[in-house]
Amino acid sequence: MLNAFEHEDLLLIRELIKDGRISFRRLSEITGLSYTAIRERINRLRRNMLIDIKPLVSPKLYGSVGAIIKVKTRRPHELAEILSKCNRVISLIINNNGLTITLVARTKVELVFTIERLIAHNKYVEEFMIEYGKVPDSILIPLRNHNPLCNPCIAKEKFGCGGCFPILRMKNVIK
Repeated sequence: MLNAFEHEDLLLIRELIKDGRISFRRLSEITGLSYTAIRERINRLRRNMLIDIKPLVSPKLYGSVGAIIKVKTRRPHELAEILSKCNRVISLIINNNGLTITLVARTKVELVFTIERLIAHNKYVEEFMIEYGKVPDSILIPLRNHNPLCNPCIAKEKFGCGGCFPILRMKNVIK
């Protein structure tokens, strides 16, 4: 697939990695392509689901309790479709026995309720194993769903969960 990228596409992607907020005008200056050509290339790459532009947030804002969950299920693609929309999912891999998922939250309690809620959507889940840890501050977490439909959420009702969007929980994080 990499060979299918044109040199200009790779240059655009490289510049977007450096600064996802870069203007089309600045990209035009760097690449020598017109503003319209830049816009069309980026729209084509997004439409073909080869790139996307999303915010990345720090665990300082989102929570740094992490978990790797190995799920044994007969229908991993169904669960993967649900999980791909969850803002707490850092990574998701479908393997021959099911899924390996990396989740993040503020507390273990939030993680447990998130796992229970997500696993409950797939009646084919046979078993799962959870290993807890900490997400390093250097890992930025992608927000992929601007409108999560997690309600009703038992974690919110019982524990006042802040939801799947990061909120400024710490003073002096932004200076």
